Amino acid sequence: MPIGVPKVPFRSPGEGDTSWVDIYPFRNKKKPSPFQLNLDEKKISMNQVSLTGLINRFIILLLGL
Repeated sequence: MPIGVPKVPFRSPGEGDTSWVDIYPFRNKKKPSPFQLNLDEKKISMNQVSLTGLINRFIILLLGL
């Protein structure tokens, strides 16, 4: 069984020195979870339309139409 919490080196933007931080809070500090992101419905629908068009082109190329 490990003793203590694993640590990783972390340097904040604008700071020159690297410090060692616990890995568990570091995971949450580095990137927001998908549940914390603000989703833009317009961008999502545009991405779906673009992806559908790409899939259709790929199928046409595969079928040789």
